[in-house]
Amino acid sequence: YAEDGMACLSVYQDGIHPGNIDDFVAGNASIGEPPASIVFEETDDLVTKLDLRIVCKKAGVAYAMITDLGRWSLVDFYDWSKLPDLPLVLGWEDATTLELLDTLRQDPDNMFHKRRAVMGIIGGADMLRGELRNIVQGTNQRGGDAPPHTDPPQDGSTCMFGGVVAPRLVLEKVGGMAKSGRRLIDPLEGEVFSQFW
Repeated sequence: YAEDGMACLSVYQDGIHPGNIDDFVAGNASIGEPPASIVFEETDDLVTKLDLRIVCKKAGVAYAMITDLGRWSLVDFYDWSKLPDLPLVLGWEDATTLELLDTLRQDPDNMFHKRRAVMGIIGGADMLRGELRNIVQGTNQRGGDAPPHTDPPQDGSTCMFGGVVAPRLVLEKVGGMAKSGRRLIDPLEGEVFSQFW
């Protein structure tokens, strides 16, 4: 808004939840909410993370998850507007994801199910680095217990990093060059790994 005083902003004071998530993604003309063309997600809440994927896929809206993996950042981009058959989580059947989501809703503090969700979302144990590794293992940087309020995955410095990745993905999407896939990005070395779907 500081860059463009004419920008239209929508503020969700209570956050995104089941009562407004469809408006957030698909829009709602009755309240003047336009549909999203791309959703950037950095939430730590696994239920909200998966709910956003479900609504984006249903609405055919592009979705980008940006997650901190220690020094690296993981960017998963699902362009459901172009590839509507992409799964909710790469490598999983949608039925598996929906079953796990239901389990997380019923037992949100179950660390086994949280770890299973994280492993699926980030692509397996090989991707565990930095703060995320410590959270999944239940330890902090010094080997003690992780804070009890900490839910994986963590976005750490990713909020700042998202400000760099988001414009690039928007430009690629607008220019028709965006490719659905996974990117590992090192802020010092740039993109270090890409896998397109």
